[in-house]
Amino acid sequence: MTVNTTKGKTPRPKTSGSKSQDAPRLTRVGVKEFRDKATQLLAQATPFAVERHGKVIGFYTPLGTSPEQQDRVVQAATRLDDTMSRVADELGLSLDELEDLLVREAQ
Repeated sequence: MTVNTTKGKTPRPKTSGSKSQDAPRLTRVGVKEFRDKATQLLAQATPFAVERHGKVIGFYTPLGTSPEQQDRVVQAATRLDDTMSRVADELGLSLDELEDLLVREAQ
């Protein structure tokens, strides 16, 4: 995945050449810009990353609204919860401790 590091603006993903060969660019926005322009950013219905002090702290990925898409999201969230619980148990950690460990490793 290529990343567009333009700050202060919310550019649309650029593509060139064959669509099957080029990955779309991910828009990156700062926390303040996200706070100030949340409505516009969310209305674009395109993924973006939120940064604090130049580090990505989260991603927004729009979900589809069809019943099938919503069912897939619920199923994926359930599988993630089950996996996190299983891994925490295997490591002898609480879920909070595992989440803290994952956050530290991501930084």
